[in-house]
Amino acid sequence: MKNRLSSPVKIIALVATCSLVLGQFAPALSQALNRPPTLIGYADPFVGTENGGNIVPGAQIPFGFVHVSPDTVNPNTAGYNPYENILGFSQTHVSGTGGASKYGNFLATPLMGKLRVNNLGSPKSEEAASPGYYTVRLTRSNV
Repeated sequence: MKNRLSSPVKIIALVATCSLVLGQFAPALSQALNRPPTLIGYADPFVGTENGGNIVPGAQIPFGFVHVSPDTVNPNTAGYNPYENILGFSQTHVSGTGGASKYGNFLATPLMGKLRVNNLGSPKSEEAASPGYYTVRLTRSNV
């Protein structure tokens, strides 16, 4: 018995079917490509942390009560100096006010190994921040 459909007809049918199936995704792809870029990628939490800008880079939300951020040795008035070792992290920073640290911050110092009370400051590496996110590696105890 002979095959009813010839080979070129099968190829045309296959191409047409694939075109119809893949055509369903074209509107979604078109919308994704035409979407305007978000401006959040341009935000840099480190702007204002040096030269007396009195800004802290830690994660915070607008008008939030808790502003978790690093505290450094020889800080500026906000409690953070990007060129100094990190002592630990406190919860109640005030960013951009220009006033001295208040509120009696409770410092949390992440440590591993022997406690050195005389010198808690740790060099840092891999410090990065984006809106709502802050990370750093404390190299003294590799935390």
